[in-house]
Amino acid sequence: MFDLPYTGGGNIPDIIWNKAVKIPTFFKDAVESAVRRYRIARAAVPALYPCNVWAVLDANHLHIAFSHVNAGGLPRKSYLDARDQGTFNTQQILEATVQQIGLIDPTVITFPSSLIDATEEQQKLAATERAESYVKELYKFLTKPRVIPGYEPL
Repeated sequence: MFDLPYTGGGNIPDIIWNKAVKIPTFFKDAVESAVRRYRIARAAVPALYPCNVWAVLDANHLHIAFSHVNAGGLPRKSYLDARDQGTFNTQQILEATVQQIGLIDPTVITFPSSLIDATEEQQKLAATERAESYVKELYKFLTKPRVIPGYEPL
């Protein structure tokens, strides 16, 4: 997600952003590891595609919304410092991502903002936990039995 060339920017101070940008990279690495373990095709995992990303730092959390839809060429990555606006829940970030940023079918992962100043090992651990949850939910969706349309009564 964040380790590829991109366009964009934002208003989070560089000293904070340079520490925070490691977290989604650790998340992506952990997703790749979990995908290998679950034996899921990389093509079925949106987080492994080039993604448009919107990161929001509020008073208590770092929210990272991403979508691979329409992210061809150079993906757009924006980041917003909203610490003075209080806290936001995941649903508010999801709605703002769609309505204000225009991402299609985004996914939001949330980390405590205190993780920005944590050690690299703590960041990796938190990113791995979120990645495991993300891949586990994706695995459930991908392996859920489905009925072929037209054959429901059989």
